[in-house]
Amino acid sequence: MIFGNSETCYICKADDDSFIHLFCKCPLAKALWFDSVWSVRSENLRFDTPLELLKWILNPDFLSQNPVEDQRQFTLFASCLCFVLWQTRNSAYHEQTVPTFAGIRSEIWSRIRDTNHAFSVEIPQPVESGSGTLPHDIYLDRIMFFTDAACRGLVGAGGIIEAEARTLLHACNWCSTRGWVNPIFFTDCKVLAESLSSKIIPSWKDNSLFIHLFEAFNVIPGAQVVWIKRDSNELAHRLVDWAFKYLAFSLVCKNVVESFLISL
Repeated sequence: MIFGNSETCYICKADDDSFIHLFCKCPLAKALWFDSVWSVRSENLRFDTPLELLKWILNPDFLSQNPVEDQRQFTLFASCLCFVLWQTRNSAYHEQTVPTFAGIRSEIWSRIRDTNHAFSVEIPQPVESGSGTLPHDIYLDRIMFFTDAACRGLVGAGGIIEAEARTLLHACNWCSTRGWVNPIFFTDCKVLAESLSSKIIPSWKDNSLFIHLFEAFNVIPGAQVVWIKRDSNELAHRLVDWAFKYLAFSLVCKNVVESFLISL
């Protein structure tokens, strides 16, 4: 039972409110799985624990002979399907909403399109900085971070400079805890890049934050921050828009985004 609930499924009202029923056996779930390009008969799936389901989604053995991209798209589809079903179940439980196949299907494919779009751009070669064009060879054998932030509409948000600075601080801490050296951090916030370069805090309101940021840079050997134009930071911008839209606040890499989605 989900959270020890002894009642029936809040979507179909016909069976136990369990993880296997919600994700595989519920009529809505079965219709969504079978509607996919893989025509999965979810009623035939057998999982004893949510972890077994997760492992199957991340490593779909029935697609082992298919191209890697097909396996990746299945993992993304299954992750979005389970996430939307979980949201739907909670909405039905807390708000007594009545889901429809068309509405849930549309939500799943909207998330799939957004995720694919977020990663459809090749990582650009950053060529703009405060001093103009940089030779490409300075990036060889260096760990590169492309950072961006979103804070529009958030109560208590201190503005874009604070958001960008906190993002960069998070990246620095991530790098420092792993012992990485000689990293280069790219940002499309020119004020932030210039502040790090000159060690001048842009506003007294950000004193504490920038002091922490300066200290974080000092403990990372060879750390460098470079300003790039917005269009050179497109991948980071698309990802932060996607994360902001779905309230996915975490540091994620492209190759683990599917597992990150299903773990929300």
